[in-house]
Amino acid sequence: MRKIAIGISSITVLFLIYYFTIGKQQAIDELKVAVDRELKTLQKSGFTIEDRNISKDSEHFIIHYADSKKIAKYLNSKNIEMSVDNSREFEGMRLATDIHYLDGLYSAISVDLYPISLSNELVESLSVADKKTMERIIKEKIVLLHVDINKLFNSFRGALKDIDTTIVSSDDNFTISSKGVKFGGDFDKNILISSYQKINRAEVTSKVGLRLLIDSSNGSYERGDTAYEYSSSYEIKSLVAQLGKSIKLSIDDIDIKSDGKTKDNMASISYSMKVSKVDIIQPDGNYMLNGIDNLMSVENFSTEALEKLTKVDRSDKEAVARVMEHLLSKDLTLKVDRLSIKEIKEPSHKEAIDGFQINASSNIIKPIDFVALKQNPISIVDYIGAKVHIELSDKLYIVLQKRPEMMILAMILKPISKKDKMLFDLDYTSGSLLINGRPLL
Repeated sequence: MRKIAIGISSITVLFLIYYFTIGKQQAIDELKVAVDRELKTLQKSGFTIEDRNISKDSEHFIIHYADSKKIAKYLNSKNIEMSVDNSREFEGMRLATDIHYLDGLYSAISVDLYPISLSNELVESLSVADKKTMERIIKEKIVLLHVDINKLFNSFRGALKDIDTTIVSSDDNFTISSKGVKFGGDFDKNILISSYQKINRAEVTSKVGLRLLIDSSNGSYERGDTAYEYSSSYEIKSLVAQLGKSIKLSIDDIDIKSDGKTKDNMASISYSMKVSKVDIIQPDGNYMLNGIDNLMSVENFSTEALEKLTKVDRSDKEAVARVMEHLLSKDLTLKVDRLSIKEIKEPSHKEAIDGFQINASSNIIKPIDFVALKQNPISIVDYIGAKVHIELSDKLYIVLQKRPEMMILAMILKPISKKDKMLFDLDYTSGSLLINGRPLL
């Protein structure tokens, strides 16, 4: 046993000697080759690499967001959603990149990213004073992102440097703070298959009374075999938006979930949102919504058509029309399985009253005459079928009837009274609307 222990110890010592002399530098050289390969890919995908400086175990370069159209296509191929229009907003931006190799037990590569110039679109919108403020933010590296990539190159983790700074603007002073902004994820063959993000607290306040707050949020994402097979969730403990003392919106306990499934090149996506409480303060009084519950789904849409839609040039109307024709030729169905608010408190009532519940579905009625539709796009309403079921509490119905904007609608939509609820059933088919079984006109 003693000989075995000595043998293992000797092997361990020899390995450590090799690693910290020859092996470590060899590993770093291999990592540099991998980084060089990835940078060449970025250059082919719309980025340019500038001012590259390589040392023994680190390097520095600048990533220039040059061709927004190419970059959007590249990011979408990596399962990172980016439209061409959104990508254009970043064009011209430059990010400084500091890389350290084998920095710690976890990391093969550690990266610090920080902006050194803003996008063209943003710069054009800034005043002279605002440009000076942004120059200070860039100079002091107030916005800095740190990312670690593990030694197997299949996982990453990172964090945004905590921020606590005041920005002197031309028309206001803003205090920005963020704490505990972390993220991470896993890759498989360079495709993002899972991720998470966390924010302990992020807040923006201004001298004139503006306040935006996110308190304790967590999100996660897991991908299946395709981009349309996934599950995601996002939770926020508290969200606040305030303008002075007279206008304020606060939302508590937000829970958002979404998942997607596919079968035979057809996909279905569901989305749900639950909110514990919403408080609205405004000059004409205070409102409160309790127990918001929403479940929606889109069923039977062609993944092939959607892929084409994300890649098509939106300025090419003929191409867009062909893709939409493909998409609408399938059994596309939109459902609102549930949209409800348990209780509502509004200025005319001292106590909360019961709310409402809505269920609805809409589908495409085939066959569609696409030639006629192209000549008269408004005729799309002839190919839509929809059913809506609405339940209002009798107290809420009385409140709505008193509102001027609802009086005419209340005269047209005659409900069915059942216990303490008012019921509406709407059925729309080929331009004809039935309300509780009776034609509108």
